[in-house]
Amino acid sequence: MAIKKKQKIKADFVPNIIINIILVIIGLVAIYPLWFVIIASVSDPAEIAFGHVFLLPKNVSFSAYYKITEHPEILIGYRNSLFYLFAGSFTMLFGTLPAAYALSRKKLKGRKLINLLFVITMYFNGGMIPTYMLHKSIGWINTVWVMIVPGIVSAYYLILAAYALSRKK
Repeated sequence: MAIKKKQKIKADFVPNIIINIILVIIGLVAIYPLWFVIIASVSDPAEIAFGHVFLLPKNVSFSAYYKITEHPEILIGYRNSLFYLFAGSFTMLFGTLPAAYALSRKKLKGRKLINLLFVITMYFNGGMIPTYMLHKSIGWINTVWVMIVPGIVSAYYLILAAYALSRKK
């Protein structure tokens, strides 16, 4: 005899409640440290030191944020982060997508060999010290190029994009 739908729903009710409670607890355990950083950043440092801050900020103060603006190095760091984000993303798209498009074409001769070479470079690189020595010999140390140029073509993203482009009809 087949189980009726209402009986099946009743049978799943208790396990679903237990699973949902466990997932909520895991979510709270994962989110609380982030929440604590936020409330600690706007709380009085003395209240944090004495352990009085738990769920809500105490003696709200934005002095930590004012302190940050006093140091120009912090703002330079944010500027550099945004520059590397946008410049790196643009150059990676500019380098990876044309190569992926070419590799997605079935008529490209040697396509499998080129894909194999990209896979090999993805799993086996030269290592940290040879890469540093190469960048030093080129003169890229302490320049923006050392952060931008090595990421122009990512073998992993190239393979993903080539696969996606080959499936698109």
